[in-house]
Amino acid sequence: MRLSPGRNKGEGQLVSHWESGKREISERRVKQLCKIFKISEKQLEEYRNGKPAPINYKDECILMINIMDKNKLEAVYGMLVNF
Repeated sequence: MRLSPGRNKGEGQLVSHWESGKREISERRVKQLCKIFKISEKQLEEYRNGKPAPINYKDECILMINIMDKNKLEAVYGMLVNF
């Protein structure tokens, strides 16, 4: 489960601090995160304590594809077409 920083300056750093445990997450934010990810507060706490988060491979692939340059995208397309 990856938290995506917003568009405002500093949000990426805040998310990074939450993920690394350098900054506590307010109770309000905990509730928001649970709602966004459709998980319980107990599950969130398990992930924060080191439980591996599930990977949504489709979403992760789409995120990577969206930032690839044309040459890499053509190579990936060729691999996928022949898979």
